[in-house]
Amino acid sequence: MKVQRVTVIMAITLMAALTGCSASCAETQYQQGGSAPAIPQAEKLQILSHSMGTTDYGTPVVRGTAKNVSSSNLSYAEVRVKFYDAAGNLLDTSLDNVLDLGPGETWNFEVIYFGSGNVKNYEIGVGSTF
Repeated sequence: MKVQRVTVIMAITLMAALTGCSASCAETQYQQGGSAPAIPQAEKLQILSHSMGTTDYGTPVVRGTAKNVSSSNLSYAEVRVKFYDAAGNLLDTSLDNVLDLGPGETWNFEVIYFGSGNVKNYEIGVGSTF
């Protein structure tokens, strides 16, 4: 029993390390869908534009452009989207990410909806950056 408990604790610690979560992880600040820029997280990544459309297969997708506004390379950056139905119920969340985004570089992201249900609205935010 003691060995199993130690194994579980070690597995959880390893998972947290692999996902990059530590005391420096910050919570995502979301903004309603539309054309206004999203709030930058830690002033590192700024969403310059975003809008919802569909893929070639009719799947909802949020596309836009984000920029590294910091003075250093971002080894990892992500944009997160929450998808809602007409009643305001959360249907699903998804993200797109990029590695090694240099200072001043822009990135065209695409966040695809993988859930079921009809998407009416979305909220977008900057996820982890480091």
